[in-house]
Amino acid sequence: MHKREGIQFFGKIMIRYAEKTAKDVTKGHEEQQGMMSAMIREMPFQAIVASGEGMISESMMEGILDLLNGRYLRGIKKLLR
Repeated sequence: MHKREGIQFFGKIMIRYAEKTAKDVTKGHEEQQGMMSAMIREMPFQAIVASGEGMISESMMEGILDLLNGRYLRGIKKLLR
């Protein structure tokens, strides 16, 4: 896998996560789903950790950033901590 392909792969996973989260948060309010999805996609990573209610730790977010930056082994190690 070339570095660019890896970045695109992990980026697509992040987009799917944002869309699923937006759908879960806006149940019963489908008209707000697009806005919520856009807000999550544009949110700084530190804000995701802070507002994630413990679902995503600091180490996990660092691992995700490493994956997105093409440092796959380092990213996977941090995700598995």
